[in-house]
Amino acid sequence: MAKLAALVSYAYQALLAFGSLLIIARVLGAAEYSIYSIFIATTQLAAIGSFEWIRFACSRFYPGVDQDAERAQRGTIFREFLLSLGVCAAIIFLAAVVGVLSLQLAILGLLVIVLQGWTDLHLTMLRFRDEMAAFSWLQGLRATSVALGAVVGALALNSAVGAMYGITVGYICVTLLAFANARREPRLPGIWNTSVARMHLQYGSASAVASVIGLTAPLGLRFVLQGAFGVAAAGPLLAIDLCQRPFVLVLSAVQGIQYPALVRAYDGKEASFGATCGSYYALLVTLALLAGGAVAAILPLLANWMVPTDMQAAFMGTSAALLVVFLLRAITQNVFTTPAHLTRDLKAITVLAAADAALLIGPAAVVAFWANGAMEIVCLAGAMGSATYAALGFSTLRRLPCRPWIRPAAVAAVAVLACLVVSSWTWTVVGALWSMAIGSVLGVAALWSLYADTRSTPNNGV
Repeated sequence: MAKLAALVSYAYQALLAFGSLLIIARVLGAAEYSIYSIFIATTQLAAIGSFEWIRFACSRFYPGVDQDAERAQRGTIFREFLLSLGVCAAIIFLAAVVGVLSLQLAILGLLVIVLQGWTDLHLTMLRFRDEMAAFSWLQGLRATSVALGAVVGALALNSAVGAMYGITVGYICVTLLAFANARREPRLPGIWNTSVARMHLQYGSASAVASVIGLTAPLGLRFVLQGAFGVAAAGPLLAIDLCQRPFVLVLSAVQGIQYPALVRAYDGKEASFGATCGSYYALLVTLALLAGGAVAAILPLLANWMVPTDMQAAFMGTSAALLVVFLLRAITQNVFTTPAHLTRDLKAITVLAAADAALLIGPAAVVAFWANGAMEIVCLAGAMGSATYAALGFSTLRRLPCRPWIRPAAVAAVAVLACLVVSSWTWTVVGALWSMAIGSVLGVAALWSLYADTRSTPNNGV
């Protein structure tokens, strides 16, 4: 029941984020939405650059084998966060002093970065302590508070800055509630441990560098599009936001619930590890593909009903290719890196992230600036780069004794392909209805196949 509640909280977060983006795009218009989109992507990148190394270390080593280990992990994590906060604040202050950022943007950006980083870390610790009930309601509350704040701020000031103020207020509210909840369950004080900190720094920093590189790729694609096409790029920027968010949340849901069991099975050298790994991959890939099919099916509805008129043409021309980009990246970033994270192969973690970013940004930038390609061709070049990375990285799966499940993913792949073809061929409401009908039938078949494989595989860790 607790895991089901966690899944529901992820689904709720995805729907809320999806809806709030559409509302904000309609309220702000093309020019202001471009500013808002870049701000969100930049603060997310900065939060990951500042604090993700701690969260990665937490997800691999916390809470430890006993109460003493938990205290050492928790106390070290807390002090590492304070240190990273100081470094982040100093960098942003310096940027404001030299004129790179206005004082207003520096303050708003710092608050969003720090509060996003802290809430992400707090949620991770709840999840790995198996406190799924607290994790679920707090994550749902954060999604509600931040989305509502962004929409209210955009409506109140009719500007990107208004949405930024709203997001900041939302994060402050949920942070205060999280502190209040933590005080209700007192724990023994955490303690600093130098060897734990060294282990965190070694593993976490490499993982965070890879994560920053991974986020640099879509941010780089945003800058390529905006640099080449200016305000006209608002359509594909909206498509990037809409196509990226569902996959992030769906894959985060699966990883959040199943990854702790996978880590325990690997570290404990359990005989069921192959089955656990197979079920983990099957869930990741199948649900990512089904999420892609769902987004592909409703693209015509979004274009005709929700996307502002001045963004429609560019949105329709680029959204299918961008959906392919983020579908492939959602799968490859989570599946290809799992062996490297479990074996703590820091070099492989970094190389995979760099190859992913280079193959997305490189072809798109070449087409945009040197070949003078249209937006549609630029996004298609990015999709071809992501497909190339997917083909090259497939060999990483051999590093773990995993028994993959092929049938569910194959059926889900047919579903997303059918929905993409029908939707992008018609761009009509009727086409969307046909896509949803075809996708629903194939989606049910994929889920049934996934369920059947789960039932037929004992001790699979699901």
